[in-house]
Amino acid sequence: MYRSISALFIPALLGCCLACQAGQIWRCQQNGQMVYVNQPCEGQGEPVELAPLGEISGMENRPAPRRAPPPARHNTTADTRRQSNDGPLGYGERSRLRQLQIERDGLQRDLQRGNVRGHTRTAIQDELRDISREIAPLERRARQYPSGP
Repeated sequence: MYRSISALFIPALLGCCLACQAGQIWRCQQNGQMVYVNQPCEGQGEPVELAPLGEISGMENRPAPRRAPPPARHNTTADTRRQSNDGPLGYGERSRLRQLQIERDGLQRDLQRGNVRGHTRTAIQDELRDISREIAPLERRARQYPSGP
C-alpha cells in the first residue's frame, strides 16, 4: 500500500515542480541572435516578466471605443409621403404591403372565429383600422401599376 501511494505521489510532485518552472521564460543570446527559452541560459540570460493570463498588455489604459449612435426611428410621415408618390411600388413598399395583408388577415380571422372578447376585441378592431389606413394607398398603387410576373 505504501509503495502504491509513493508511486503516485512522486510523479505528481515532479509534475507540479515542472509546471511551476514552465511558466518562466528566459531571454538569451545564442550565436549572436536573441532567443527565448524555458530554461536558464548558459552565460548571460535574464528572466522575462510575463503579463498574467487573460490580460492584453497595452490595452488597459486605452479609453473605451466610441459606439455609433443608434439608428433613427422609423418616420411614418416620410413613409406616407413616399407611398403617395405615383409609380409602381418599390421593393420595400411591396414587402410592407404583404406584411400588412398578413396581419390584416390574421386579425380578421381572430374576430370571425370569436376567440377574443372585451378590451382585446376593441384593440384588434383599432389595429385593423390603422392597418386599413396604411394599406389602402399601397393597394391602390399596386392595382394601378401591377408588377411583372
